[in-house]
Amino acid sequence: MLQIHVKRSLDNKRVNPVVSLYYLYFILKPFYLKASGTVQMAEVCLLASWILSILCGLCKNRLMDFRLMHLFYLFVTGAGIVNIFYAVKMHDIQFIHALFYWLFNLIFLILSYELLLEEKLLEKLVQIFKLTVYVQFAIYLFHMGRWYGEVRYKGTFNDPNQFAFYLMMCGIFIFIYGIYTSRFGFGDGLAVGFAMFLIIKSASRGMTLCVALIFVFELLGGSYVWCKKIVKSIGRKKILAAFAIMGCVVVLAVCVTRVMGGSSSYTVWDRWKETVSTVKQGKGLTSGGRNAFEERGISRVWEFPQYCFFGAGEGGNARFNTWYTGEIHSTFPGILFCYGIIPFALLFIWCIFSIRKLDIKYLAVYFSLFIESCTLVHYRQPVFWLVFVIGYGIQRGMFLTGHGKTKLIAVANKEEEKWKME
Repeated sequence: MLQIHVKRSLDNKRVNPVVSLYYLYFILKPFYLKASGTVQMAEVCLLASWILSILCGLCKNRLMDFRLMHLFYLFVTGAGIVNIFYAVKMHDIQFIHALFYWLFNLIFLILSYELLLEEKLLEKLVQIFKLTVYVQFAIYLFHMGRWYGEVRYKGTFNDPNQFAFYLMMCGIFIFIYGIYTSRFGFGDGLAVGFAMFLIIKSASRGMTLCVALIFVFELLGGSYVWCKKIVKSIGRKKILAAFAIMGCVVVLAVCVTRVMGGSSSYTVWDRWKETVSTVKQGKGLTSGGRNAFEERGISRVWEFPQYCFFGAGEGGNARFNTWYTGEIHSTFPGILFCYGIIPFALLFIWCIFSIRKLDIKYLAVYFSLFIESCTLVHYRQPVFWLVFVIGYGIQRGMFLTGHGKTKLIAVANKEEEKWKME
């Protein structure tokens, strides 16, 4: 039971190998030694953590403890049925390969839910994300990173969008933790500034869009009462200093790289200028004569609407006989098309229920991430789903300390006694 584990994990001060391997996954995740889609060292660590949790009895009756997790469990079951059906029908192993991604995400979420009440979990994750940003920035400064076509930087990743997305998520977790604790120090501002700079160097339009949306929605969505409260608790000078630090870091980093030299002068601003130029010419969101929906495969959603009901499976894209034969480069529309309305609804309800009670200052981040996710595929990245688990933990008070956590444990103990009597 979760309740048993809550008490055990708080009382046990020894190093827990399950937790250590879980943290090691995030430390190693940015380092791709092999092609994307293959098992990296980070995935080995997470699987080892999950296996150890089973051997230790930490995952016993887990899905009965977290009713919300049932929705994701049922979604993966539906996705499995759809993919297995098309794998047998079309004799294509690609559908099974796609299923393994979802099984890995399920394992990741099972473990993440189990460890929600670990001491200082969110704080330690944020420390790891800040370390990741610092390391990636150092790799860039010493010219040890990789480039995509000599125009887009991708660090230790295999793809610039993949690189930019992970750094964006690092910044989001740092920002969420700053909101939660009402503290945003020099190190936080420095890490976010470095992350923003590296995202710009990756020339990823989707990630720069997300950063801009977060900034805009936080300004629009943050009520005057909340702003006044934050200013009073943190201090006007500290808030201005945090924004000044982030701005100075970006400017300083640009100046340093100008002096040290770079692989290309092509930036994300050039990509956005190209997009704006095509719109002004009356061509809409086009690229190479194709609009953005066709270029990313999103047009299949209305060109083949029948699959939105019972699913097309994740693979066999050549059967659609369209100009673009790759996968749909959009997270939620892609899930709807691949798995149908019922599995999609289960997953979407899981997302909504995970964050529905959060304050508006958090929802601005989630709304921005949702809009950005429609431009690229993120559902294979466990860190994308982790932000919903953290949201669930925040709204349930699972990261409280002191008296707040003691009260939470007391409630858990009562639920445990009730469960035993039943």
